[in-house]
Amino acid sequence: MADKLELQKIRQNLMQIRRGATPAEMSERMRELCNINGYDPVYELMELIRSGSKISIKDANGVEYTEMMPLGAKDQVAIHKEMLKYIYPSLKAVDISGTIDANINVTIQTFGNPEIAENMKKAIDADFSDVGEKISENLKKIASKEAVDA
Repeated sequence: MADKLELQKIRQNLMQIRRGATPAEMSERMRELCNINGYDPVYELMELIRSGSKISIKDANGVEYTEMMPLGAKDQVAIHKEMLKYIYPSLKAVDISGTIDANINVTIQTFGNPEIAENMKKAIDADFSDVGEKISENLKKIASKEAVDA
């Protein structure tokens, strides 16, 4: 353990740097203060989960003694969740927006009948705007035929 004079120096240093300090500078000073005092918050939290918290109890004769009381499930979960933030950081949502401009080229190679290639080209270049109308007409024909048959 550091002597009291050294601790006072660190505390004064912390007070000075707190004014206008960046978060990184404050974190570094806090680490320094923890190291001097032999304090590791991660270790302390882990130890708290394992052994529980210290409580002072007086017996019937007025004698005080310390006992370890196990932590409740809620407290243990809270500590675990807090530790997880540093071991497995949360993922951030990413919003991607924009348009994609692409051309699709179809290459047809024929190894025999040239009519197949011509038919494929015609099918690719065809106007399909009336396909929905033809499907509707065919469905109506089928429906009327079923009505006549019934």
